[in-house]
Amino acid sequence: MVEKKMSEEEFRNILVQLQQYQASSEALQQQITLIDTSIRGCENAMQVLDKLEGARSSREMLVPIGAGSYIYASITSDQVLMELGAGISAEKSVEEARQSISERKDKLSKVIERFNKDLGEIHKEMQNLQLKASQYG
Repeated sequence: MVEKKMSEEEFRNILVQLQQYQASSEALQQQITLIDTSIRGCENAMQVLDKLEGARSSREMLVPIGAGSYIYASITSDQVLMELGAGISAEKSVEEARQSISERKDKLSKVIERFNKDLGEIHKEMQNLQLKASQYG
């Protein structure tokens, strides 16, 4: 049986496809990183809400402001101001805020799962193309 050799044009097409998959992979990885940052923000907010409930008797607590820094703050209300989107905010109870943040985190986690699945499929296709490209010559 005669083995058909890959033409130079077919080889170039494979290289173009590999570049496209690589760009898609990098874009997905960037999106995953951004979403992961949002998930960590949700987790931090949940921790603050947990501490807020525990601070009801003292009404003063340390509040994280980022970069491992905290400030002392006096709690004057049991309401949480939450951004809803499009520059609109609403006051919610601590429990309502916790529920909203938890739902947001769950949605973000599902998006990461889907992106990781897509990333796995892209890497599988890239491996197949690399195998084909290695047969050139």
